[in-house]
Amino acid sequence: MNDAFINIPREYTAIAEWLFSLLFILILPKRIKGVKLYLWSALWLALFIAYQYVAGILPLYMWIPGMIGAVLMMWAFIYFTTSINFTTSVYFVIQAFIMAEFAASIEWQIYYFYLHTWGDSLVLKTIILVLVFGVTFLVLYLLEARYKKVIQKIIITRNDIYVTFITGLLVFVISNLSFTGIQSPFTGRYVIEIFYIRSLVDFVGIILFYAQREHKRFTLSQMELLVTNNILEKHYQQYTISQESIKIINQKYHDMKHQINLIKNEMDLEKRDEYIQKLEEGIKVYETQFKTGYDVLDTILQSKGFQCTEHNIHLNVVAEGELLKFMNIMDLVSVFGNMLDNAIESCKQIDEIDKRLIHIVVFRQKNMVIIRCENYFENVLKYDNGMLATTKKDTINHGYGIRSITDIINQYEGTVRITTDHNWFKIICLMPIAQEVK
Repeated sequence: MNDAFINIPREYTAIAEWLFSLLFILILPKRIKGVKLYLWSALWLALFIAYQYVAGILPLYMWIPGMIGAVLMMWAFIYFTTSINFTTSVYFVIQAFIMAEFAASIEWQIYYFYLHTWGDSLVLKTIILVLVFGVTFLVLYLLEARYKKVIQKIIITRNDIYVTFITGLLVFVISNLSFTGIQSPFTGRYVIEIFYIRSLVDFVGIILFYAQREHKRFTLSQMELLVTNNILEKHYQQYTISQESIKIINQKYHDMKHQINLIKNEMDLEKRDEYIQKLEEGIKVYETQFKTGYDVLDTILQSKGFQCTEHNIHLNVVAEGELLKFMNIMDLVSVFGNMLDNAIESCKQIDEIDKRLIHIVVFRQKNMVIIRCENYFENVLKYDNGMLATTKKDTINHGYGIRSITDIINQYEGTVRITTDHNWFKIICLMPIAQEVK
């Protein structure tokens, strides 16, 4: 083995790590733009090169900590330049690191192959570096550009992080196994052989990452189709409800004409006040309009408001709906649908109508959005392994509401807390407010 060429020049590694971090920065929503972005990126390139030179003089046993430090630098460059959250930044930095490993490996592999023909030339090194890094960057950028329009809609979950991390770790270990000197069926003994194995394994890793991304993109498109169909179905339901409402309002209009005539002809002031009070109570039932600042949330509350009216349940809403626009529509419908369904079902079991109360509050506290749903209850709550269980006999088709809410809120790096205090059942959801995506 020719030890002089077994290690890729440190400056090449630094350029690769900087370049493929920059690739994702160009795709992702940014906090730094314009000339500041160019100056900021140039500063980071200098930091990457300086770090690699320092890492190069460290003893061999510091190689793993040195690699971890390089990954942390890539993460910091991506995280502090873009407006994505921590989880998403981890997801992308793992992929950027494997891309950088691949580009640096394939470049040095090609250079070493032509070394015996052209000789050790700075010009040759520079030409191959620019061509390989440039072509690799361009191809991967074009692939990433396909996700630019949908990247803000894709929610990166903990499972995505686990799969990506394990894939990246396995790719890194296998691709660098030959550098340990261990003799195995998966390692090489010659420079060109070692770099061929490394490049091939890194290339397979990139393919695996894109297979995962394509699966998420397909899942998102299917979800959007489902949401579209649900919206169309809801529109039809609203049309049907509107027809019924018009009939009811017309009937109420005729009744009110007679009641108004009765009030006009009533000379007794006490009876007139009594008639007016009954008239007000009669039309109060139709006051179910919600204006939260987000039409999707308004629609959800409107449909549940009709159910509350039907069962003499008072639904009080104080919500800044625009705070929830970062949530997927399907997730928003599931969270509020499950919360209100549970609350309505609980209130229906209360005999005293005055105690059938539900309160919904959505507000911002610092960088957190808080959703609080509380309702009066009188039934006994049941728990299963620390989780709230359904009180219905049909446990097969019920009991998933709270679990569904918890799973969805967890996807947004939030938490769910349930409390019961003096016959008030409260479910509180806390989520970090997503950065605005442009």
